[in-house]
Amino acid sequence: MPDQLPVRSVRSGAVGYLEVPTAEETHIAALLEERRGYVARGLDDRVAQVDAELQRLVPEPLQHEEPPAGDGEPPTGDEEPPASETEPAAVDAEPAAVDDTAVPPRATTRRTRRR
Repeated sequence: MPDQLPVRSVRSGAVGYLEVPTAEETHIAALLEERRGYVARGLDDRVAQVDAELQRLVPEPLQHEEPPAGDGEPPTGDEEPPASETEPAAVDAEPAAVDDTAVPPRATTRRTRRR
């Protein structure tokens, strides 16, 4: 359970509570993020090591978020693109306006030291 810190609103003076994750929760979140990276790269031995550490920290099983469906291989290019990619994109009737009044940044000058 996250720690709750009292905070006071500058505008209204009302007191609210800000939830701050505990060190253990932060550690578990970091391990889950590390696990997602290993799953995405197909490093099953490292996934097993992270799972063992998670099991040590949290005895009850956690729900792991798996990456989108795929075999972990990079795309080869012979897959069919989604329907949204096969349709031509809408083109704006007018090009975006360019700001001609913008002043370029001032060139840096060499400063001399005063004595």
